[in-house]
Order: sequence, then C-alpha cells, then structure tokens
Amino acid sequence: MFQAAFTQLRSSAGGTLKVLPGEYHFKTGRQTEQAGLANLLISKLNDVEIDATGAKFLFEAGCDGVFIEDSRRIRLRGAVMEDPSELSGYGRMKLVDGTMRLILDKPLPAGLSINWVQAMNEGADRSWPQIQAKAIIPPTDPQAVRIDDRTFTAPGFKALADGQMVSVKYTWYGKRAIFIRDTNKGFSEDVIFDGVNIGSVGGIAVILNTRGRGFAVVNSTLSASTGRPYSSNYHGLHVISAGGYILIRNNAFAHTGDDLVNLRSIIHKVSNIKPNSVTLSNDARMMRVGDEVAFFTATGEYIGRRMISSAPPLGNSDTIAFGLAAGEPINEAVYARDINITPRRFAVVNNTMANSSGRGMLIQVPNGLLKGNTFRNVPWVAIRMMTSYNPWLEGAGAINVRVTANTFENGGATLGLNYATGIITVLGEVTQLKIPTNIHNGPIKIDSNKFVKARSACITIYNAKATTQEDNTCSS
Repeated sequence: MFQAAFTQLRSSAGGTLKVLPGEYHFKTGRQTEQAGLANLLISKLNDVEIDATGAKFLFEAGCDGVFIEDSRRIRLRGAVMEDPSELSGYGRMKLVDGTMRLILDKPLPAGLSINWVQAMNEGADRSWPQIQAKAIIPPTDPQAVRIDDRTFTAPGFKALADGQMVSVKYTWYGKRAIFIRDTNKGFSEDVIFDGVNIGSVGGIAVILNTRGRGFAVVNSTLSASTGRPYSSNYHGLHVISAGGYILIRNNAFAHTGDDLVNLRSIIHKVSNIKPNSVTLSNDARMMRVGDEVAFFTATGEYIGRRMISSAPPLGNSDTIAFGLAAGEPINEAVYARDINITPRRFAVVNNTMANSSGRGMLIQVPNGLLKGNTFRNVPWVAIRMMTSYNPWLEGAGAINVRVTANTFENGGATLGLNYATGIITVLGEVTQLKIPTNIHNGPIKIDSNKFVKARSACITIYNAKATTQEDNTCSS
C-alpha cells in the first residue's frame, strides 16, 4: 500500500501522503538498492510530505524500519514507530557456589542471545547508576552458557554484584528505526522528522549516512516501550556523515543503551600512497570525484589537501584507490577526511536528554551550538567534545563550538580511565585511552551552564586551543 502510494507521488513529482490514524503492521521487507531490506522504503522521492499523525508503525519484518535512499526534501510528520519484538529485558545477578549467574525476569526469546548486561537502578524511572558495571559479550566471543531459559553464566558476569538489578540487550547492533543511507550514485538531503515518536528497537534509533545537505529532528521523542529497559539498544541519534546543516530541537531522548546523540564525521585510513594516488578505507564509497580531502599524520597533525581526480566504479566497497590532482605532499599520511562530507554547522537546542546507560552527546564535528538543553541522570560524560582517530575513526574535532545555558542534573563522568573526565569533557584521542600532547579541538566557549547535584568534576579540558569558560555554576 505505502509503496504504491510512493509510486504515485513519484509520477506526480511529489506531494503529500496522508496516513490515516491506526496501527500498521509491516511484515514484509522491501528491497533497497544496497542489498538490504526495509519495512518502509523511501527511494528516489523528491518533495514529499508524509503526514502520519495518529498512526503507529509496527516494524515486524525483521529489518530496518524506515529506510531512505537518494531522496530530497522529505518530511515525515507524527508517526509512532517501534519494533514490537522483545529485544531487551530485565534481570538480576545471583552468586551461586562462587559463580555469578544472570537470572532473567522472563525467558530469553527464541533466536536471540545475551549480548550486554549492565547494572541498573531499582525503580520505575529506568536509569543507570554511576558504577558503570557491565558485561559485554559480542558475537565473536564465547557466548553465555545457558542453564535454563532464564539462567545464564559467563566469565564477564563477575564484574557485577550479587543481587544487582540489570538491564539486558538481546541484540548486537540490531536493526534501526530510521536509516538514511545513500547509494553509490545518489544522495539524500533536506530530510525532516517532525513529531516522530520512536519506541524500542534493537539497534540505533536514527542513523544518518549521506552526502546531502540538511537534516533535522524536531519535536520528537525517543523512549523505551512498556516493559523494556531500552529505547534503542545502542545509540539514539547517530550521524556518520552529512554535507550540510544539522538541527536537533525540542526533542526528548531517553533510555538509550549507549550514547543519546553522536555527531561525528568519517575518518578514513590511508594506504598505498603514491605521488598522485592513494587507497582509502572506512566508508570510502561515500567519496566522489571532485571532493577535497585533508590528510593527517599518525599523531593527527594536518599535512595537506588534495582533490580527488579519478575513481573506479565505486560499488559498495569501502576500500577504494583514488587518483589525486597534483598538490601538497602527503607521503606521511595515515588518516584522511573528506571535507565535502563533514557537516557544515549544527545546532542542538532545547532538548531533554535523560536516563541513558551511556553518554549524553559526542560532538566530533565543527561549527556548532548547544543551547538550552537539559541533561538528566546521564551516568557517563554528558557532553564529550573530541577528535577521534584510533580506534574509532569518528571525528574531525570540536572546532568553533559553543556550549551555553544548558542544565546538567545528577551528572557523572567516565570512571576507571588513566585520566580524569568531567560532566563536560574536551579531549583528543589518537591512541585509545591516551591523552595526546598536541592540539585537536578549539576554539570552544563553555558559558552560563548550570550543574546541579554533580557527582564528578563539572568541566575537564584537554587538547584544546582558545577555550573559554564563563559564568558556569557547579554544585554537588
């Protein structure tokens, strides 16, 4: 039904699709151009508004929810969407004969596994404690041993305390509620989600991987479905790449299994350097002839820029040999960043971000404003501004960023590192868990923020130039 309506909109060069109130059960996946499936596929559409106020989308096909590819000027308004499957749950730790066991409140659903067990607070607010105790079991590790359909053991469970209430993920980076991902030929831009409400999903709630300009999430909510500890088992909103402006305004995000919001850009690994060619990996299929690429040394120092002059048919490979126009020497390059797919500006304004089991926000892109937001019960760093090379390959750095007039309630910081962190933390990372000696961020202004019931240092800054702090208040 939906795909037939989209076909009509495409033939009429756009328009409005009004979705009547009610429940819509998506049980069959639609084929994307990228060898994936989606419950609801929006492909090669322009100038379309989908008004789904009063409609509930239940994604039951075992694949991504809304998948958008190569579409421009799209507005999705008012839908409620979730995966009704039982993808996370609750349990309690119990020490039996010297071995720590996980006892689930309900039997593990068929076909799923124990991927992540994390200490959780008692009570109805679905929040996580500062202790940050957890056991992570990726698919490549030995899996938890089943004693019965509710009881499991694993070596990592020893990190948790006897009697501790826990939240449990049954997926390892599962399916997304909304996924915007370009094909190797097109791009999406000017996509707006307005008044969208997302319940529990097995992966990241909203993920953006596009070359296009313009993306907004406004007046929307992300909150765990009834009976689930998590809204998204992993990040809430995750920007991998985008070429223009990003707006996040008047939203309420809660109950994420990892960071609430991660604004990042792609760092490419460099190999096979020749005078006028280079091989790049890590999402290199996003790059195009004519793009300007900046190159960096192993310590993250900028060494020069070159233009991409030629490329083979890109396909869906993420490791590609590119020809380069003559220019600055790059023989010491280890990392690269495509300037054309780094966000130009971002604004995160008047949002509430609460009860995450991870961090609040990661800011790894330049030219942004964070203003008037409330962060509540975030056990790790609430705002982490950073450059990230090794191992995450995620960030160009927090450059020309202002953090002003935000409120932080019951905030904490990341524990157990060999350096201190605060509720707001600025740092560079070239080698994991080590503070480099060179500058990676700044200018940054942190002013007029209010920290209430702080459980750690309020502001910690490393590796930043031209950073100012004014009129912040911090009370424990």
